[in-house]
Amino acid sequence: MITDMKILRFTLLFLLSVIFSMAEQPQQQNFSATINGHSVEFMIRYGKFKDSKRIVESITEKHENDGEIISYEVLSINGHAIIGTDNSKPDGDTEIIESITVIWDGEKQEISEKLFAHIVEPHQHDITFSMDSIGEVLVVHMGLGDGGGSDAVSWRFGKDKQNVLLKELFFPLEN
Repeated sequence: MITDMKILRFTLLFLLSVIFSMAEQPQQQNFSATINGHSVEFMIRYGKFKDSKRIVESITEKHENDGEIISYEVLSINGHAIIGTDNSKPDGDTEIIESITVIWDGEKQEISEKLFAHIVEPHQHDITFSMDSIGEVLVVHMGLGDGGGSDAVSWRFGKDKQNVLLKELFFPLEN
């Protein structure tokens, strides 16, 4: 019960800080918490696609559907299918994630670009954080989208440096 209250408390505090910062659309967002004596800081930096050196190209993806292999072309950034647009090429003003940094108990982790380089149109106002009860796992969930639909991603960052992109989700708009 106490752990749930701690998670709820710092989630609410973070959401309030995001609401107050929404008017300026920050170039960087920071989150920090301490649980069971473990501290974590999370920093996400935003930029524009025109300022990046990311390469957009077409790749073929294959999926199996009822025993049949279906192939189709998708746009990719640095070899990974773009998440956040409906397979449209980002223009110069498209917002991107420039970097993610996590600091566990004072030890800085630069997060690999392969976990975010292909993500565009991040919703800075739609980001949530949660930590496990012992303070060694941070899960970050972020909404994305260009208006034609809505995507979301989640990352799992571990004190043990096992950082992963958990899932890519698509939510079509309902008419």
